[in-house]
Amino acid sequence: MDKFGKPVTEYNRCVYCHSGPKGTSQKMFEVGTHKPLDNPGLLKAPPLTNIALTAPYLHDGSARTLEEIWTVYNPDDKHGERTT
Repeated sequence: MDKFGKPVTEYNRCVYCHSGPKGTSQKMFEVGTHKPLDNPGLLKAPPLTNIALTAPYLHDGSARTLEEIWTVYNPDDKHGERTT
């Protein structure tokens, strides 16, 4: 559920990509965080082990906080759902 009590779609739940015994499905996904100069393509889901201790985040380190992943670097709600 998001902070408004609305269910988060299955494909936007953390556990959809970041699951399994190693904390990752080890599959490739398009999460909408590419920048204009990035190589196009899918990104491998990383494990979330000790995630709070491993900043910065995203494939290029552009997100300084976990919240920025969903609020600043998630324009199309492909990497979770923005709730603001």
